[in-house]
Amino acid sequence: MNFKSILGLAFRYLWQRKLRTFLTVLGVVIGVGALTLLVSFGLGLGKWAERMWQYDDLMSMVVVFSPDESALEFEESGRREPPAPLDKDMLERIRLIPGVADAYPDVAFGGSVGFAGREERMMVVGMPPYGDDRPVRKLLQGGGLFSSTEAREIILSQYAHQSLLKDSGLVSLVGKTIVLSFSRDPRLKKEGEAGWTESGTIELKVVGVLAETGHEMKRIGLWAVQARLAVVPAGLATKLWDNERVLGMRDSLSFDDDQGPNRRYSRILVRVSNPSVAEKEVKPGLAALKVDFLYFPDVLEAQKRSFIVFNIILGVIGGISLVVASVGIVNTLVMSILERTREIGIMRAIGASNGEMWTLVMFEGALIGLLGGLIGYGACWALGSGIDAVLIRDKLGGAGEESAGLFYFPLWFFFGTVGFATGLSWVASLYPSWRAVRVDPVQALRHE
Repeated sequence: MNFKSILGLAFRYLWQRKLRTFLTVLGVVIGVGALTLLVSFGLGLGKWAERMWQYDDLMSMVVVFSPDESALEFEESGRREPPAPLDKDMLERIRLIPGVADAYPDVAFGGSVGFAGREERMMVVGMPPYGDDRPVRKLLQGGGLFSSTEAREIILSQYAHQSLLKDSGLVSLVGKTIVLSFSRDPRLKKEGEAGWTESGTIELKVVGVLAETGHEMKRIGLWAVQARLAVVPAGLATKLWDNERVLGMRDSLSFDDDQGPNRRYSRILVRVSNPSVAEKEVKPGLAALKVDFLYFPDVLEAQKRSFIVFNIILGVIGGISLVVASVGIVNTLVMSILERTREIGIMRAIGASNGEMWTLVMFEGALIGLLGGLIGYGACWALGSGIDAVLIRDKLGGAGEESAGLFYFPLWFFFGTVGFATGLSWVASLYPSWRAVRVDPVQALRHE
């Protein structure tokens, strides 16, 4: 018998017992469905996390920590010297490291914005000077970005914008000047300093308004976008920190600290030009400065390894159901052979070889696995895509290129899943094939 004849016989035998074939294929569909749904969920979580990191442009960022922020790590490491303090001098030294595109303090402080007699408390953060300011640009509802890194400009949240607009008769504050009020850190008052005040103000031009993020988690730098958020240029925020001595929300100084000539920063954010330079130049350069730092691609790699273990566990759980389904394949094929004993005897008597009988039964099992794998994977793909479209993307993923769902179906996963189902079914057919080969033609012809 040629290949076409064997394949045709395999189809015919399965079609003759429609109900039994249907139930066996259904078992494979359920097994493949469980495997596909669990593993695609694990893959989707990993992909979603990676996309969110890329969306926030964290993949080119290194976070340098202050001594207080890394105190626990210092105590556990057993080093003789604590990390170097983060101040203006250290900032300039970091900027001189080859491969550093830019470095700036992660400044955040409480304040209030006022316009036409109305005032709202806000958290003010400095915006990272990314190339095209992609994270902020994607979040803008109106207006634009800053004209320079030290411009006296501000971007308001939609909540603050709407609150300040009340009773003003205006449609938008973009282009208008508002007043930002802030508190100064009393610990930084110099002895005998004249003209010291506990608060300060600065006039800023509104250049943009952030859209509401709803359930989405979006960040500007390391700060989550929220209702009471205002954004100023990173250079301006640093000037307010250094010169106006604003009372920061992440102040690394304690009341007993020797402040020295420069005020310290809690964190310095470093943007690298490309990952290869980061590994060869930036990380060794920061280590030489004796500062503690965190490179986000390293964190992502560790996260990916965790997701690999997670996916393996999910795959094993889903694979168990497929193994159970393979028992059904063995049962179906053995029953089929017992029912076709006389027919098998006739085929053997007219010249069918052991190899042809073996191949015939193996094809029947493989066809069951292939059909169940295709249907199971397709059903789970439709289910996962539907869940993403209806429930997830509106809540978590956003729109456009940064959209992400909880299920991910790469092409290799399709071929791997269907191939695994077919291969397992093929293995499950080994015993029934062996039974078919052992059929004695003489005894089979007497079988009723």
